[in-house]
Amino acid sequence: MAAFVPRYADNADDCDRFATRMRGFQMTQSSRWLAGEQGPCWVCGVVDGTAKASVVSATGDVLVLISPVPLNPGHVLVVSRRHVRDLYSLPDELAGPILMTAARVARAAKQAFSADGMVLRQHNDVAGGQEVFHFHLHVIPRFVGDDVRFNAPPRLITRGEQEALAERLRLGTQLRLILMTALATSRVESWPSLPLDAWGGTYATLHLWTQIVGKVRLAQSPWTNHSWHVTLYVTARGLTTSPIPYGARTFQIDFDFVDHRLIVQSSDGGAAGFALEPQSVAAFYARLMAEMGKLDLQVGIHRTPNEVADPIRFDQDETHRVYDREYANRFWRVLVQADRVFKQFRTRFIGKCSPVHFFWGAPDLAVTRFSGRRAPEHPGGIPHLPDWVAREAYSHEVSSCGFWPGGGPVSHAAFYSYAYPEPAGFSAAPVEPGEAFYSTDLREFLLPYDVVRQSPAPDETLLRFLQTTYEAAANLAKWDRPSLERGRDVKSAV
Repeated sequence: MAAFVPRYADNADDCDRFATRMRGFQMTQSSRWLAGEQGPCWVCGVVDGTAKASVVSATGDVLVLISPVPLNPGHVLVVSRRHVRDLYSLPDELAGPILMTAARVARAAKQAFSADGMVLRQHNDVAGGQEVFHFHLHVIPRFVGDDVRFNAPPRLITRGEQEALAERLRLGTQLRLILMTALATSRVESWPSLPLDAWGGTYATLHLWTQIVGKVRLAQSPWTNHSWHVTLYVTARGLTTSPIPYGARTFQIDFDFVDHRLIVQSSDGGAAGFALEPQSVAAFYARLMAEMGKLDLQVGIHRTPNEVADPIRFDQDETHRVYDREYANRFWRVLVQADRVFKQFRTRFIGKCSPVHFFWGAPDLAVTRFSGRRAPEHPGGIPHLPDWVAREAYSHEVSSCGFWPGGGPVSHAAFYSYAYPEPAGFSAAPVEPGEAFYSTDLREFLLPYDVVRQSPAPDETLLRFLQTTYEAAANLAKWDRPSLERGRDVKSAV
């Protein structure tokens, strides 16, 4: 095969000028790293949508990108979604998936491009030739007589050329099989990992998007005790408002975390929506209102976020704009599992009990049991939430549990359980499993999500936590448990 010469533009002079600029940029980046300064990370930009790249595949924690400065056709970069500087920093749980992906892509590239051989390259530190300081593994097809020079000045190919190479790889029968296998594997992972540091930007953005949608429901719905009229519910594809009244019609808004769409549907057959993709909160707000307008749904909402520090009005927020499809999907899959187990736990109680629902203030998925007795007035003080709302929500004695993605004093996702008012001795009560602990910061019991996820029996582990923390609250507060709890399985008696 003749030597492959990538093009940046239509003439060699433009290519050479770009190569000079690219080499200067790389030298600047290298100098900054030597000086201990961290500049912008191109790979992280691709992950959060602020930088462009041709993505061949995105499965789990690993992305496969077409190299913008390829040495041969089919030259790809295998990278982690999580920011990892170099090989020394690569955690064990990422090393396996990255190498497995590299091996599979190499087989696909060899077939798709009829390569005679394959090279894997990986650089660390400036002295080792590292120029992009986010761990990446080069997979480079080789051809007899290709005259590849690894230290030659880089030449950028156009986005169109990158996409053509990516499509050629995607269409390879081997890669199609790989992607189907990877998708099936990810579906089997019912309890996916959800490290807060890996999706913090998406979490913050998605939190505010759900607040906008939740406030639409709030604005149109009659008040229900404990603010149960504002929540969202888990569906087979994401989250929904459920039907919202609008005159003689109803409508609902759905987050679809499978196809990554925001969908608005009305009872008269109307439908509208837009893609869930990297976009600012202000853009999301404007697009939602425009799509609702197409269905003649004019709804005004209070535009200041609730329960967040330093809130920015939705229509002015250009700060929060990250959306990683993989982690949005993982978050929903965690909610699916939590929703399922919470509903099982809920059936054991025949007293007043909330639905399993998603509160967009924290945000958290929760289910709450009531003793039937009034509670002392709640002190309020929740950031950017009227005290009267908190007092109405906690007007009666509760034992509440839920799932929270983490934040503030808790650096990881966790299941929680608390009582209001908290009975004496609650913090010292014995609960299960052994990894559960009482947080003095939050005044509630926490069970790290990873304990459940990594358990041989996740459902049973979570149910033990929910049951023992409820029993601690109910026993110490002297609830009338015989009249509030189901004594037998109704289904088995029918």
